[in-house]
Amino acid sequence: MDTQPPGSPTPFLLRTWNLLARDYTHYNQAAHGHGPAKGEKSERVEATWQTRARYRLAAAALLAAEPDVVCLQECGPDFFDPKLSPLAAELEALYLTFPGRTARDHPGAVVLLRRTHNPLRRAPGLAPKVVRGHGFGGFSKTASAIPLVLAGRPEPLWIVSGHFGMEPYERAAHLAAIGAVVGDAPVVLAGDFNATPGALAEEPNGWFRTLARVPNEAPTGLNKDLTAPVHIDHVYWRGLAGLTPQAYTEGLPQPPWRQGSAVAGRGTVVGASDHVWLDVAFRP
Repeated sequence: MDTQPPGSPTPFLLRTWNLLARDYTHYNQAAHGHGPAKGEKSERVEATWQTRARYRLAAAALLAAEPDVVCLQECGPDFFDPKLSPLAAELEALYLTFPGRTARDHPGAVVLLRRTHNPLRRAPGLAPKVVRGHGFGGFSKTASAIPLVLAGRPEPLWIVSGHFGMEPYERAAHLAAIGAVVGDAPVVLAGDFNATPGALAEEPNGWFRTLARVPNEAPTGLNKDLTAPVHIDHVYWRGLAGLTPQAYTEGLPQPPWRQGSAVAGRGTVVGASDHVWLDVAFRP
């Protein structure tokens, strides 16, 4: 039975999370310990068993919480490949994905929409968009924008998962392109901004400055060498009158592989990512 009073705002839960794509773990070779073979000079990504262990933890966390909508970054096709992601079939049974697995060649930003019992549904007559970072910041720096309708509201609500470049000019160009897609519509923009709240407060883009940041002062990721926490994952929003967002984090970010000597189990997977998930509950 529907217990929501007529005309009242409908709550929903959003999660944003940078998964740390397998493709990019070559930056962390010293941490995962899967180095090049003898005579090789190139860096190596983590071992297959390490990817499977991390992706299992990430998928299990999503399946346990079942957020209505999920904004993922550094999410490659392999996250939905049973060979590397043991819970891939369960994820695909629970969620629709945009863009679909066959439409992605590299890890990027993805939106998952829970298939059933969801107050959010696809907006008729409007198509999702992939907004690329104009060649800045690598292949992973994309945004996926999907127009949805929240129960009880006639206007479309854009949900945008974004991963932004390190440099301010990269971020500014990307935000301008997202703003051109979304326009004045209600929006929730979530993702890895590679920037602190202080830096984003100085962002000059006019469209972005119309959005409000969901308060969360906890660190959400680690720096490049996995030694220090950073506060770079955020959720911004606009146009959801009657709803108030509240943020929750998984805890403090930690390296996903055990550090130390081989005797101490160095390289053992102890977490899903170098980022923690950030949940935002929109409630009346």
